[in-house]
Amino acid sequence: MKGNKAKLFGVVMALVLAVALASVGVVQDASADPGILHWTEITIPEEGAAGDYALWSGSEVGPIAVSPDGGTIFAASGPGLDTLMRSDDGYIWKQVMTELDNVAATTFLGPIVDIVVSPDWEDDDTVIVATDTDVCISGDRGVEFTTMAAPGGTITSLDATLDEDFRLALVAGSSDNVYLMTWPLGGWVPQEVTPLYSVLDVVFSTDYATDAQIVAVVTNGILTWVQAKFGDSAWGATITNATLFDTTTLPTPAPFGSSRACIGLPDDYDAYNPTLFVGVVGDTDEGDVYLIAWVGSVWAAIDLNVRDAGVHEDTQTDIWSIAVSGDAADATILVGTELLNTTVAPRQYLVYRSTDGGTTWAPSSKQPTGEIEATVVMGSDYVGTKGVESAFSAADEAMMSWNQRGLIDAVITEINDVVPSPGYAVNGTLFMVTYDAVMVNSLWQTTNSGTNWERVFSSTLTNIKGEPAACLFDMVRLANDGVVFVAEEDTVEMRLSADDTATWSRIVAQEPITALAVASLDTLYTGDTDGNLWMTTNEAITWDKPAESDITGEITSIALGPEGAILVGDDDGTVYICRDKSVAYELERVGPGAVDTTTNKMYVAFDADYDVNATIYAGSAGSDIDRFVIDASTTWKNIHTGIDVASLVATDDGTLYAADATAAGLTAGGVARSVNPTSIIPGEPTFEMMGVLALLPATATLEVLRVAPGNILFAVNTATAPDQLLTHTDTLTGKVIPATPTDGTTSGDILENQGLARVVISWQGKIGAAR
Repeated sequence: MKGNKAKLFGVVMALVLAVALASVGVVQDASADPGILHWTEITIPEEGAAGDYALWSGSEVGPIAVSPDGGTIFAASGPGLDTLMRSDDGYIWKQVMTELDNVAATTFLGPIVDIVVSPDWEDDDTVIVATDTDVCISGDRGVEFTTMAAPGGTITSLDATLDEDFRLALVAGSSDNVYLMTWPLGGWVPQEVTPLYSVLDVVFSTDYATDAQIVAVVTNGILTWVQAKFGDSAWGATITNATLFDTTTLPTPAPFGSSRACIGLPDDYDAYNPTLFVGVVGDTDEGDVYLIAWVGSVWAAIDLNVRDAGVHEDTQTDIWSIAVSGDAADATILVGTELLNTTVAPRQYLVYRSTDGGTTWAPSSKQPTGEIEATVVMGSDYVGTKGVESAFSAADEAMMSWNQRGLIDAVITEINDVVPSPGYAVNGTLFMVTYDAVMVNSLWQTTNSGTNWERVFSSTLTNIKGEPAACLFDMVRLANDGVVFVAEEDTVEMRLSADDTATWSRIVAQEPITALAVASLDTLYTGDTDGNLWMTTNEAITWDKPAESDITGEITSIALGPEGAILVGDDDGTVYICRDKSVAYELERVGPGAVDTTTNKMYVAFDADYDVNATIYAGSAGSDIDRFVIDASTTWKNIHTGIDVASLVATDDGTLYAADATAAGLTAGGVARSVNPTSIIPGEPTFEMMGVLALLPATATLEVLRVAPGNILFAVNTATAPDQLLTHTDTLTGKVIPATPTDGTTSGDILENQGLARVVISWQGKIGAAR
């Protein structure tokens, strides 16, 4: 009986299913709900209010001030350096001032020379700006300013502190004196610097409330010295002046005049036993960083030779800014120089760092972009620069690698390439190569899906290793473990970063690059115009090409498959394969002839299950998509027609995508998608145009298509100015999963639990499906 009952249940179940299927009819393909599934724009760095001044042509970033809590940044910027910008983290900037002396204004009446915020920032919201002729104060974080009494002369510097009653005090240096303003901030009191002496910088002692000390750097055009005073006492009365000497004139060091100076106080600064650091710009390039310390019974200046470079040469380096952290003996010192100069030896870079109190120095391994006048800030480690590609940059933890966050002197016109990280769905990391109208290429990185971008490499950077300037790269490729490659097409130039863009090295291809594929840090492939597929397995130290190869045309695309397989497309419309480079690095023609003799570029891809089904795809620029099964097909099978292929991507779930370079319309353009590209059923595979289903911008023309795991698509629309970066998460791929009956349920269980009247069959819905 047991065997008969099982058969009976099977028959009954078959009948129930037949009735159920007949009642619901034929299941239709899922269609997209346009309210959910659509292309969205990823904001790229822009200029002005819409882009929050990520870019600003002619930004010229000058003085920078950071609130004591590190949460608010002020920077002087703009073509006239007379605009106050405010940001929370350096990515989003606003022109903050709306009024000056009760009159609508967005700029000051002269260039900003210094910015300070109140040490009691959390309670009083005060920011003070010094121009070359005025000092202006705001009590509302920089929105409305009032001009204070002018201190006199041409202002060079400004500092703020709290007095013994926790009230604000200000000190200003100018071309004719030091001026002190104490509470209630009514007027400036001259501090009796000898006439005809120009004050280059002035600061309060770190414990001014107790010792009432002021320190200044002064010049008379012939000498430069550091001097100090306590309260109402005279300058140099308690502590002798320290005169600076140019040690490049040894054995007889020579004094010199200066045009600029900056003072850095260590954390253990003691007004009665003072040690500090001073950077100067000499009138005739005698500048450097000096340690000001007790030598015997006098205050003396010791030249620290920033560009000594470990060979103990006496050098001259004009210092524009200085920041100090830690105790003097082992202080971390960050300095910005007056200019980038690669014609001198050793080269002069924009930013240097010492971690041992100035004993040794090193230039930043990746410099900020810009040319002159680097203004450094420590704590939150920032630098502002001027000149071509001037910008506001932030440093890594070691303060040795700088990325541009905002106020960047650049204009993006084209997006050359986009590559998501394999973990984009989790980490939001995406790389983008852009080009502007003045032949500058930039590599940008976002780690939060486009909310913020940092420029991590630029073609204007000068390599500190003495290698040629960076290439005008227009493509980017990723390997595992934070390895990034950029390359310039039609040249041999490539750059490699193996530390998540912190530093870059130059590598060189064997021949000018027409296509690039990366397998790992060590292994990459390049194609050339003569049909050679070059391979290196040692970071481009040496290159090899196949001993046997049928390739005749210029290599236009390279795809890497499982078990060492390599696909190549050329400009003759032909596809070639290397089945296993570890056995024999050779390439043979796929099929009896060209896939498309009319195309000038072939795109190639391996099917996700190539190691099982041996299926490959080829897409023709201006033509079709074709399929071939290795060792089974005798000709290429056309699986989609009427598409101008601009990119071809096969994903891990078996979906095949192709970007259509045709302008998007009702029936063409956008992205063609097939979820069954290997089907051999008549009338299949089927393709849908995602431009129609997924609401692409009208007339969008897609030229670059990339896909991150999870079928997250990225495309570049070249129909806009500048190019537009689009993304779309495709949720309508993959297998349909049954919902009821429960997976694994037998026919007997269903009949016992639900009876014979009805069996409901359902499937899990897909996000965004209309049916």
